[in-house]
Amino acid sequence: MQPAIAGSEPATNAEVTRTPNVVIIVADDLGHADAGFYKEGWNSDDISGVTKNIQKIAASGAVFNQGYVTAPVSGPSRAGLLTGRYQQRFGFYSNPAPEEDEKGEEGATTSSDVEPGTPTGIPTIGNHFQNAGYVTGFVGKLHDGEDWKFWPHNRGFDSFFGFNNGAAAYGVGIRNHENAVETPHSTMWNNYTPRDREPTASEIAAAELSIKTHTPKIEQYITEYGASEGRARFYAEYGEEVASALETLSGLTITDDVEEGTTGDYLTDRFGMEAAKFINKNADNPFMLYVAFNAVHTPLKATEDYENQIGYVSEDYKTEEDIQSRKTALAMAYSLDKNVQRINRALKRNGLTDDTIIVFVSDNGGKPKSNFSSNKPLSGHKGELYEGGIRVPFAISWPGKIQSGQFIDDPVNTLDILPTVLKAAGENVSDKKLDGIDLMPRLTGEVEKLDDRYIYWDRVNKAAVRDDEFKLIKFRKKKYELYKLSENPEEYTEDENEVLVESYDVSAKYPEKLEELKLKLAQWQEKHPVPTWGVEAPDPTIYKGEAETE
Repeated sequence: MQPAIAGSEPATNAEVTRTPNVVIIVADDLGHADAGFYKEGWNSDDISGVTKNIQKIAASGAVFNQGYVTAPVSGPSRAGLLTGRYQQRFGFYSNPAPEEDEKGEEGATTSSDVEPGTPTGIPTIGNHFQNAGYVTGFVGKLHDGEDWKFWPHNRGFDSFFGFNNGAAAYGVGIRNHENAVETPHSTMWNNYTPRDREPTASEIAAAELSIKTHTPKIEQYITEYGASEGRARFYAEYGEEVASALETLSGLTITDDVEEGTTGDYLTDRFGMEAAKFINKNADNPFMLYVAFNAVHTPLKATEDYENQIGYVSEDYKTEEDIQSRKTALAMAYSLDKNVQRINRALKRNGLTDDTIIVFVSDNGGKPKSNFSSNKPLSGHKGELYEGGIRVPFAISWPGKIQSGQFIDDPVNTLDILPTVLKAAGENVSDKKLDGIDLMPRLTGEVEKLDDRYIYWDRVNKAAVRDDEFKLIKFRKKKYELYKLSENPEEYTEDENEVLVESYDVSAKYPEKLEELKLKLAQWQEKHPVPTWGVEAPDPTIYKGEAETE
């Protein structure tokens, strides 16, 4: 069956029996310790009272103590979550742009004949739920290919509000229309206004010509008149024409400008408002809503009201600058939490709480020196394959179906989300080419433990695999480290002076396990295509597969 396309009519209540709604909430760069729903010793000491509503979701269902994402950075992690497949199967190893690794070294640039992004023939969670008769919504951040064909409204989502970029400013602002001309991917768009008709070939050609002809003039105007006056002159002369051309090509509408500091400006609030609006509008139909906040990604930005809610900052932060940065980070987490509350209230007002599966997860670990998040006591951070980069806050709730108050130790990852919620919606998942498993039997107590399995990661210049007890990390030049996570769950690699502690690497103690995991990782990598964009492969010969396109 071909995946449903954006704009297809959802089934009515008369055509489909009420099945659970699904809300997937994705935080951005939220540290493992900053969700606040783990057991004592695994939460930041200054997070108490900051994430009360996120904690309520976790308390009403299950917390995954060993919940993983498929990559330690945004783009590939989200590609895996949205497709339910290891993103390496379709060549999505890196963010879809030149990026910096955790050491600040820029990865390889993309050749002109390669188009980064999730192939359009591969169905997303939106496509799968459209085919199941659901109304589908996407609010927030996508981090995929640049072309409009990769955007949510063309990938199975009936409703879209948000942007497609690694980061965005935290205000919709008074220049959203102007910014669309120069930085369209970090501009706020929506598809709330349906087209009367599709543009003709001549209209598309005219729009493309307008963009090609006029956008280079921005730099000319800036050079001649300076940044502020140059942009103002350009927008006065060409802005409306180029903005209209972008709307013609995209099939989207540039979101209206909003006065700074007014309702609907601060982006975390706006995403929460749009999510609640979607729920209210579609309360009578089964729906799947994907809400991808860009909080708590940099830039560090919170409203004064949110900052004022933060009273205590951990004593781990010593300098005045670090204390203020952590306070802002906590305020951003608080704003995230308040908008999770907004979503919960919309469900409650519509009598949908018991009929809705809610998943809460972060797209990767935090980066303490950048966004002042905390992964403690885990070692490592965003960009790394140590636990702090890939083990994330991860919880699920379905009142009445999933027993509350659970803490599950079985290793799981975000590939499991799609088969779990899709099967709960009554769909067959065996024919979907998914890599995850249905977690519901474990969540409902039908089974006491998940079957042992291997979970994999590949960032090209480093890769990893874990089983139920051990984790192997492979670095450049085929250096390996082996950790026994069942005894060293934090995967400590550094002492308090940030000196590598060799004794935590148990390679010498478990040589057979070392060889087993090296072989499993090599066999898995061999199935995948050579990376053609992003980080350059130090040894391309290990990849022998073809990139999937459907």
